[in-house]
Amino acid sequence: MSLGPTKERAAALRRCGFFTLRQGDSDVALPLLQEALAMSKELGDMEGVAEALRSLAWVASSQHDYVRARTLLEESRALFQQSGDRRGFAASLHQLGILAEYEGDYPRARFR
Repeated sequence: MSLGPTKERAAALRRCGFFTLRQGDSDVALPLLQEALAMSKELGDMEGVAEALRSLAWVASSQHDYVRARTLLEESRALFQQSGDRRGFAASLHQLGILAEYEGDYPRARFR
């Protein structure tokens, strides 16, 4: 049985990475999310790419790398907007607002 790339496998990796991150282990979450991103790119699954980027932004944010987090979120937001995924687009905007709050940029957090 081959365990080649599938959308389901990429989604499972994203979920595992996200839940691992929520448990506070960004070192374990990072490679899972990077693999999910690579697999989604290989499959041409742009919504999967956008979701993986958004989760990777949480990793960067948890490591206080706000510049990297913002870059990932902006890319995620743009992909969600292009695909017409309003939920993903809104989630990315929400996360950008939270990031601005972390940085103490309250005007950006409010009007994002």
